[in-house]
Order: sequence, then C-alpha cells, then structure tokens
Amino acid sequence: MRSVMNRTDEIEMLRKEMYKLYKTLDNLQDPQLIELSQKLDEKMNQLSENRGPSAS
Repeated sequence: MRSVMNRTDEIEMLRKEMYKLYKTLDNLQDPQLIELSQKLDEKMNQLSENRGPSAS
C-alpha cells in the first residue's frame, strides 16, 4: 500500500508541475509540456495497473 501512496504523491507533484509549466508557457504544444504530460500518463497507467481491475 505504501508504494501506491508514493505513486499518488508523485502523480500529484507531476500534475502540479505540468500546470505551472503550462501557465508559464501558455502553449499546449510545447515539447517540455508534452514530455511532462507523457510522463504523467505513464505514472497514472502504472498506478492503475498496480491497483488491478477491481479498483476501476
């Protein structure tokens, strides 16, 4: 369970970082923003996989 909490904390941190970057750049197509978004997607997918089908 602890690793799930660490992942959710990491996801929240990345989400906030992505939002701050967007506000600075104001461009959804910026490569930095896209890279951060993809990293966030990856972390969210990992969390979903670890929770299993019963948590969906």
